[in-house]
Amino acid sequence: MMAWMAMLIVQPLLIHFNKVSIHRIIGRLSFVIAPLLVVSIFLVTKMVYFRADPPLPHEAKIGEMALSLSNLLAFAFIYSMAIVNRRYTYAHMRYMIGTSLLMIGPGLGRALIIYFNVPGEKAIDTVLYLEVVVAAAIMFNDIIRRRSFKATLIVLIAVGCMCLLWKFRMGSLWQTIGEFIAKNLF
Repeated sequence: MMAWMAMLIVQPLLIHFNKVSIHRIIGRLSFVIAPLLVVSIFLVTKMVYFRADPPLPHEAKIGEMALSLSNLLAFAFIYSMAIVNRRYTYAHMRYMIGTSLLMIGPGLGRALIIYFNVPGEKAIDTVLYLEVVVAAAIMFNDIIRRRSFKATLIVLIAVGCMCLLWKFRMGSLWQTIGEFIAKNLF
């Protein structure tokens, strides 16, 4: 996660200082780091499912999986879109910004819980809403500046789907999907 965050900081600076060749070399590292990030998110999801401290009812454990698995899928999708669009600078940049939005959640959520005593579910709701608002703000900025907003719309939809999945995590559809994942992949 730290390697990804470092890349998100360094890469735009390299472009700003016209170090495109170094940007491309570091960008190739993402072909290793991004899959490792996906695997690590999956392994953390599995660990949390089995650990669940304090012990949770099975349905609640399945529901909790919705947050990290939706983040994993959104990251994989948005990163893939960034790679597919690597020759289209503006779209590539917007998709990479989209991956950075997904990194807000874990740290900010924990900070709200630990430092501000916000209950866990409310902290998660707050973070997801913030991610949706930031994605929407970037999209509206693109619209106002008459730039292509297709990439930011796709990021907004992905973040919105994460929010919806979290909201409906106790519903029968997610419970069925989550149960299948827990039985067959954990």
